[in-house]
Amino acid sequence: MEPITLTYALTLEDLEALNRAASARQRALWPARLKAGFLPGALIGLPFGMLAAAAARFWDFDGASLMIGALGACLAILTAFWVRRLLLSKSAMRALFPSDVAMMEARTCTIGPGGVTSKGARFTDTWAWGAVVDIVRAPAHVFVFLSPVQAVVLPARALPEGMTLEDLEARLRALRSAAGP
Repeated sequence: MEPITLTYALTLEDLEALNRAASARQRALWPARLKAGFLPGALIGLPFGMLAAAAARFWDFDGASLMIGALGACLAILTAFWVRRLLLSKSAMRALFPSDVAMMEARTCTIGPGGVTSKGARFTDTWAWGAVVDIVRAPAHVFVFLSPVQAVVLPARALPEGMTLEDLEARLRALRSAAGP
């Protein structure tokens, strides 16, 4: 298969479209994130609740010991959940905007059997097909997602003559599946 070469500069509209597509992907990941935050919270909160209940019994808080233990467990679970969620969110945002890359400068993006290469005046980035998480088509773009929030943006205005977004998406999916897992 011949490589596809696109030359373009990102615009604010491109970045807004990426934000919308990434937000839609984030909403789809909510159940997995809930599980990722709740499990550590439960592992921390349950022993804490048991200790709080034992301490309440030790100090003769008979009627309130169960309530104090349950409240302590709930607070610990919620605290661990929100701290973990905050850390996941900040690490995802740091990955979105690398400090050494000029986001808006002109670039040439080459797509071939080896993966996707984006080259600008101050950067060259290459991603193998194994690093691609998902391929999403929007009305005016195709996004090659590398993480839940980081993607290579391929605008329709940069497509070679005669190629549509549907053609590009099909070609990207074919190249990805040909590369294997």
